[in-house]
Amino acid sequence: MKKISIVWLVLAAVCLIFSASTVYADSEYGSIDVAPAVVITEPATGATVSSPVKVCMGVNGVVVQPAKKGINPGSGHHHLLIDV
Repeated sequence: MKKISIVWLVLAAVCLIFSASTVYADSEYGSIDVAPAVVITEPATGATVSSPVKVCMGVNGVVVQPAKKGINPGSGHHHLLIDV
């Protein structure tokens, strides 16, 4: 069984945070008090997991939308890279 790399999950979350930050910086939403943030709530940091694994994520200050909806201020989508 493959094990998930928490490092890759965190890297994906950081990428989303930075991409959402540039959306806010270049838009009318730049003055919103809540900074865009992505959190991984499951699995816990340092957890050893096996397949299948449940990954839960949450966001603050940004709306999660499918990529097919295009680039919209204050929105973004997640990329999870698992065992790459």
